[in-house]
Amino acid sequence: SSGINAEYGDNEKRESLLQHLAQIDSQLSSLQRELLDIERIEAENVQTDLDDLTVQFLKKSEQCESLQTRLSALELDKSRLNKKQSDLESNLNESKATATDYEVK
Repeated sequence: SSGINAEYGDNEKRESLLQHLAQIDSQLSSLQRELLDIERIEAENVQTDLDDLTVQFLKKSEQCESLQTRLSALELDKSRLNKKQSDLESNLNESKATATDYEVK
């Protein structure tokens, strides 16, 4: 009779351990699902940040190109103005020389 009780107790312990193992397995599966969800959300957040940064980069690139175009136009204007100034100074000097010639005569 004591052998039967010992075997019954062993079966009870075994059943209890199996149930406990099943609970642990269930918890592990649940944690794995949570981890996958967290990883997916993090990947989406990183992708969103990357997309936002890409858009900002493209906008800044466009602004830079626009400023470069404006700078080129301003440099061209400056060159034209320098040429006009040079022409005006030459005309002024010629006028002074002509006026001096008239005064001499």
